[in-house]
Amino acid sequence: MSTYTAAGDRMAADGRAVVLVRNGTTEPRSATVVIDGAESATRHAALSPGEVGVVAAPATGQVVAAVHTDDASASFSFDPETASAPPLFALRPGGVLVSSG
Repeated sequence: MSTYTAAGDRMAADGRAVVLVRNGTTEPRSATVVIDGAESATRHAALSPGEVGVVAAPATGQVVAAVHTDDASASFSFDPETASAPPLFALRPGGVLVSSG
């Protein structure tokens, strides 16, 4: 996983879409993160309780990010060049919540 710094950073300044995934449960969770943009990128994240993972993939224009767990999935469409912050996917018991940056 890579690192995202919010201080004045634009997500797409280097041609990447950035997605945050937070484990909001009390148990370790695994998730599959898919970012479909200029290229399709799939990453697997194993997160401890409260841990936040950062996934970045090459992208231009509108992209769709999706997070899948054994229990649920969620997707979100955004333009990394105009978004003010990366979308946050929160893993919850039995679900995945998403909020825009």
